[in-house]
Amino acid sequence: MPNTPIDQIRTALAEVRGSGQTAVDIAALLTFLDSVEADAPADAEIRKLNHDSQLTQYKAEHERHLAYYKASTDAEQEMFKSVIETAKTALSTSILVNGGATVALLAFLGNLLAKSQPAAAAMQAALNVSIICFALGVLLGAAATGTTYCAQYCYHRDFRRSAVTFHVLTVVLILSTYIAFASGLIGAYHAFLPRGAA
Repeated sequence: MPNTPIDQIRTALAEVRGSGQTAVDIAALLTFLDSVEADAPADAEIRKLNHDSQLTQYKAEHERHLAYYKASTDAEQEMFKSVIETAKTALSTSILVNGGATVALLAFLGNLLAKSQPAAAAMQAALNVSIICFALGVLLGAAATGTTYCAQYCYHRDFRRSAVTFHVLTVVLILSTYIAFASGLIGAYHAFLPRGAA
C-alpha cells in the first residue's frame, strides 16, 4: 500500500496507463483525489502513532541503559568501599599486632631485668632481635599508611602509573609487616627455649 497521497496518485496513474488508456476522465480524477484526501487524516494519525510508539520505545530503552549504568556504578562503588575497608583492616591489624608484641616484650624484659636473674642477660640479648622485628613491623605499617594515602591521591588525580606504584608498594609494606611479626615470633620462641634445645 502506498504511503503518501502522491504515491497513491502515481500508482493509480500507472495502472490506468497499463490498461492502455492515454487520457484520464476529470470527474474520475476528482473522485479519486477526494478519496485520497479523505484517507489523508488517517495516514497522518497512523504516522503520529508510529512516531509516538518509536519515541516511547526509545525512552524505555534509554531508561533501561541508565538503570544498568547506575547499577554498574553502584556496584563498583560498593566494591571500592569494600577494598578500602579491607585495606584499613590490614593496616590496623599489622600495626596493632606488632605494637602489642613490642609492648609485651618490653614489659617482660623490664620485669626480667628488675629481678636481676643470671638468665635475664642471656634472654635479653635473644629477645632484642624480636623487639627490633616487632618495632620494624610497626614502622612498616605506619609507612604503609602513608603510601596508601599517596596511592589514593594519585588515583583521584588520574596519575595511574604513580597510583599503581604506590598501591604495589603498600601491599609489599603490609606483607613485610607480617614477615617482621613472624620473624619476631620465631626469635621470641628461640629465646624461651632452653639453651641446649635451640
